Amino acid sequence: MPQPVIAETGKKMEGGKIHASQEDYLQSACFLPAWLVYLRRDPEFYHVRDLRADPLG
Repeated sequence: MPQPVIAETGKKMEGGKIHASQEDYLQSACFLPAWLVYLRRDPEFYHVRDLRADPLG
């Protein structure tokens, strides 16, 4: 279960407004509905790389 975010109410409201302003970003950038993009990719879009095992160069 996700842990609650502990922050000032104003900061939570600001974050909510930012999140809402980005609701159509994926569809406008990818020309596909968000649900279809998320079916194809991990919703978090993160890749963890162990730099000791696989250094950059």
